[in-house]
Amino acid sequence: MDQLASVLLAFPPSEGLEQGDNALPVYDRAAKEHVRALEKLRKDKSADFSAHATQLLQHIDPALNSISFLYLLHSLYIDAVQQPATPDEHLVVFFLRFDPRQIRYAGHAFSELLHNLYSGKQVPANAVVTCVSAALRRLDPTGSMFTSHHVPLVKLAYYSNNLEQVLDIISSPIVLFPGMRGQTEPRPLCDMRLPPSSYITVESGLTSRVRAFDILEYDYLLGDCCLRLGKFHDAFAAYERVATYPSKDHGCSTIMVEGYNRFVLSSLLAKGTFYARLQLTQAVSNTFSKIGRPYINVAREFNKPDNAAALKAEVEKVGWDFWNEAGNGGLMEYVLELYQPHDILRLGDVYSQLHLEDIRTLTQSAVTGSHLETTGEVEVMLSKMISSGMLKGTITKPGGSVPGDGQGYFTFSAGEQDMDEEQYMQKALDVESRIRSLEPILRATNERLSTSRDFVKYVLRREASEKGPGSGVGKDVDINFSYDSQIEDEDLMVGN
Repeated sequence: MDQLASVLLAFPPSEGLEQGDNALPVYDRAAKEHVRALEKLRKDKSADFSAHATQLLQHIDPALNSISFLYLLHSLYIDAVQQPATPDEHLVVFFLRFDPRQIRYAGHAFSELLHNLYSGKQVPANAVVTCVSAALRRLDPTGSMFTSHHVPLVKLAYYSNNLEQVLDIISSPIVLFPGMRGQTEPRPLCDMRLPPSSYITVESGLTSRVRAFDILEYDYLLGDCCLRLGKFHDAFAAYERVATYPSKDHGCSTIMVEGYNRFVLSSLLAKGTFYARLQLTQAVSNTFSKIGRPYINVAREFNKPDNAAALKAEVEKVGWDFWNEAGNGGLMEYVLELYQPHDILRLGDVYSQLHLEDIRTLTQSAVTGSHLETTGEVEVMLSKMISSGMLKGTITKPGGSVPGDGQGYFTFSAGEQDMDEEQYMQKALDVESRIRSLEPILRATNERLSTSRDFVKYVLRREASEKGPGSGVGKDVDINFSYDSQIEDEDLMVGN
């Protein structure tokens, strides 16, 4: 056991790893040698390693000796013939405290331990979601890198109803994918200035190879999660990415069709209308128009004001069996429920102030196909819309009335015209913050495109075509050339 402990505690050494660029090669060599030593222990003394692992974990700091701690856990949960019968708190502590710099050198063991977590044998689902979410954020604080761990994590969070635990993950825009071209780096793995695409690689073991379907499935799951959380605009954007995913043969898959159907419905929830302006090939557009016809017809009825009865009739004409079998029954019910609130929003384009009775007579519920029975119900609906942030305005009650009695009138807010100086300043700061958050994404995108042979060709030919045939440079240039046509046989997202 003493021999095992001496190897486990050998890295990082207490001396000889000074800070600065000159120390990076030293750290790099030491980390690689330590991993080789641990691998040798696993093979030569696997029985001793597993037998003493639980005891050794008591003396190893997961934050300081992360690689050693990982290999001890690996011996317990992966290598051992019989895994521990009870959950081990060390497993949870490790994923919450490990040193991400060290783990870059032990990616294969790290990923195997993550996959073992999904079995649910060691810790319950909510703890698994917490651990994996924390692990991914520690590996990539930017959240911009897609990995093979994203789909199983979000799927588990969705089906175990633990979405709050993955909010940081699903809220981060992803712009980097394993296997992209131009991501090789001469700098060692321990350089903390490396972009995540340089160390979260198939070769490092921190991710497996991802397919186009993995990306589609992730965005589809992301849309489902956002719908459940009431983030309709985010759901709309996620389903749009599914529907417009670039494919090799310019065709579309089943998941793209299903994504398009939910894109239609989520646009109604997010925007109160259906925007069909997607950049699609003719073949994909025809497929969506044919298979998604029931959804498009519902959207057309939804777009019309004071049309609740016709919308309800269109939904029922198709039949609830159809919506439920497609997995969209609950979503369609919500579409009907939100028709009247969006109809009220449309009234704000015409009126600045309305009595509650006028709102009752000017709008109808698509759930029942008729007016609400009382102005009290109107007042309750307006209050919910205001509290959710969907509606800007105030309900003014006459003297002697009580909340919910349906008396009074509603004044629509004029939007930015009603802002005071402090609110304007806060809005400006919010916009500035959002712009700054885009900087790393834009930087990564520019770096990726600048190293893409196909994109460089596209830019050069585009410039030549703009100069025209008379310039001598643009002779014999195909003006109909597009970037998409150059790389139609390549997966645009993962670079394969």
